Amino acid sequence: MAAKVLKLAGIVVAVLGVLGIALGAFLSSRYFAASVETLLAKAMQEAKQRTLKFDGALEISFWPNAGFTAGRVSLSERGSTQEFASFDAARVSVAVLPLFARQVVVEDLTLNGLKVGIVKHADGSLNIDDLLVSQKPAGTPLQFDIAAVKLGGATLTWHDEKSGGTTTVSGLDFATGRVQADTGSKAFRVDNLAFAATADGIRTRVALGGVDGSATALKAASLAFDIDAKAGTTAVRGTLNAALAADFAQGTLALENLSGDVDIAHPHLATKHITLPLRGDLRAGLATAAGHLSTQFDESKAVLQFKVARFAPLALHFDLAIDRLDVDRYLLPQPAAARAENTNPFDLSAFKDLELDGTVRIGSLQVANLKASNVKLQIKAANGKLDVGGLDGRDGN
Repeated sequence: MAAKVLKLAGIVVAVLGVLGIALGAFLSSRYFAASVETLLAKAMQEAKQRTLKFDGALEISFWPNAGFTAGRVSLSERGSTQEFASFDAARVSVAVLPLFARQVVVEDLTLNGLKVGIVKHADGSLNIDDLLVSQKPAGTPLQFDIAAVKLGGATLTWHDEKSGGTTTVSGLDFATGRVQADTGSKAFRVDNLAFAATADGIRTRVALGGVDGSATALKAASLAFDIDAKAGTTAVRGTLNAALAADFAQGTLALENLSGDVDIAHPHLATKHITLPLRGDLRAGLATAAGHLSTQFDESKAVLQFKVARFAPLALHFDLAIDRLDVDRYLLPQPAAARAENTNPFDLSAFKDLELDGTVRIGSLQVANLKASNVKLQIKAANGKLDVGGLDGRDGN
């Protein structure tokens, strides 16, 4: 009898202990959050001279998952009240028990409404340099297993004080499947990854599959790239597929076995649009790029070689070789009166900041019922002006 009583008492004590822990966790999650906000804001101010503000509610949980849910949070520029970054909502949830085995199992990692403004000062420094100070690596390796990462509605702004140029990427959505990483080997794997963004009226979507990487390199078995752009009355839509390889140490990226289709639409085209199948490859660095593309449409074959000396603003050198081209087949004929009135039928606003230097070589050309062979054109664009000159060729009739 005494043994049963002791056993029953032990069960009651255990239940009360669990309830006490649960109640303590609940109370701490409700009332400890305010102290956490104060401590984090103080630490950020003392270490980085930046103001950390919690404008939304902060809720902290401890069991069975440790994590937090936060409303709007903002961070100021260094030594200033001007806002540097903010987000509207965040949610992080980490399983507790795997932590004892030095495994970080993240069941939820979501960030919405992120806004970040990066500034390159006239002396070449960045407004984030103080945040990029390297920390000492952890002594014991950790293993991460993240169910998914979600970033929604983000806006990134880049401003160059020396040139005065500003680039904004808005509507940035980012999502992954399962992510696994090991801080010891510095290796990681992502089942799938996708993001979409809009910049200067150009909407792009990228999807990667079978991503394997390390601290120095990354490979993706598949990459799908979609673009939807419009400049004046010209619309471009395209889909490209390739295998991707990146070398972080060298700062290079390569797209191999590239294939896809690009559709170009313009009101002056007789067919209203042209679809170009593409094949080629691309190699890019942090500030430059080079590659080649080939296509065949109707009876025409074309090969493009190009080099990018600068991305922002774009500085492009190219050589385009076409074996034969019948322009009359693709452009609508215009009455003489319309040609006289419309001396600039194309919207050249897209060339405002473009620096272009290229050559077009056509083996056989027909334009306005005139034929020529071995045609060579020099095309240059700078300071908002587009010049086409250096015409050279032999007339067929």
